Amino acid sequence: MCYYVNNRREDRNEKSNKTNPPNQQKPSGGGTLSKKDQPDGLKKFKKNENQKKIVIGAIIGLILLVGGITLYRTFALYEEKKEFNVLRGRVPNFGEYDIKLAFTINGETRKEAAFPTKEDGYGVESVECKNGVTADWNSSFWGLVNINSNSNLRIECTINFKDTVILYDNVNVGDYISYTPTRTSYTILAAQTGCTNTSTCTAADSFGNQTIHPSELNIWRVIRKNTNGTIEIVSEYLSSTVVYFYGGIGYTNFVGGLNTIASSYETEGITSGSRHMGYSSQIEYCTSLTNCLDDTAYVYDTDLVTSAIGFLEAMPINMTTKASYWVASRYIYSGDSNYRGGRFIGNDGEIIKAFYDLVIIGNNDFAGNQRVRPIVTLKSGINGVKGTYNDRNLWIVN
Repeated sequence: MCYYVNNRREDRNEKSNKTNPPNQQKPSGGGTLSKKDQPDGLKKFKKNENQKKIVIGAIIGLILLVGGITLYRTFALYEEKKEFNVLRGRVPNFGEYDIKLAFTINGETRKEAAFPTKEDGYGVESVECKNGVTADWNSSFWGLVNINSNSNLRIECTINFKDTVILYDNVNVGDYISYTPTRTSYTILAAQTGCTNTSTCTAADSFGNQTIHPSELNIWRVIRKNTNGTIEIVSEYLSSTVVYFYGGIGYTNFVGGLNTIASSYETEGITSGSRHMGYSSQIEYCTSLTNCLDDTAYVYDTDLVTSAIGFLEAMPINMTTKASYWVASRYIYSGDSNYRGGRFIGNDGEIIKAFYDLVIIGNNDFAGNQRVRPIVTLKSGINGVKGTYNDRNLWIVN
């Protein structure tokens, strides 16, 4: 046993002598070898160790740098994306990075704030663009519309937001209202008008259907403030297209057909009703010609509009000359009940008894065509903001 133990000790001593030759033994007192006295292997090991630390540090630094850039760029893209989403689908022929938006709130620039949403309670007072670019704001879509790039490859606009107010408490009869109906297109079915094809009604398709564009009428006038908080407004302009009515069906459906057309100018959440200019209490759809009588109920609206804005004549949208338009009222010629038609207002504001312009002469059917002028009712409690449009002061609803 003792031999085994002594032999182990001797082995350890031999290993110790091999590891530390006499001329490279550690100095007494527990000190370390100087760099000069260190063996070559140890020097290389430490050198490699330092290189590894440098490489690892560089890799970590690079990762942090790339991560920081990626995070910043992701945030920047997110911010740009938020702006672009405001315009997506409403800026034809523009790429994601061709649009730059800024905004103010109550006259103050808010560079650090998030872009306002519908729920923030603001309305848009105006849109200001650089380099001759023009654009409008639509609060229903919550985005820019009617953009004219003026041949610029990049557009830069500032959206000026403002606190909204209760419209009813601030608006006066006769004031201008900026309100854009939601529908961009509406099909008037042949069953409403009596049109059967393009030969009976020129503006119709081969099935007798006709198309109008409600969203084109976006400037209105206040004609009445009701005690229940609602506001009645009439379009400042007429439709760009004429609407045909034909024959006996056109006559019996005349008033109801015009009211149905007027309903296409409503917007959910903003309006609570509509009618065509001239409708009051008339029969909308007659069951026969004999109970489809002459009426004078149209005077309610003609008096209302004249009192509010001073005149009845109007221009079609995007035109500079006045034109005639339908009034939701039927007329029967007093000398012969076979002569029936619908009334309209001439381009001079005169109310015309249009028995010759619509339907029945004996067994012969005729077609009449005029433009439309809707009236819509804004809901109680609707908010608005005072703004400008084409250098005109008005109240902006959407």
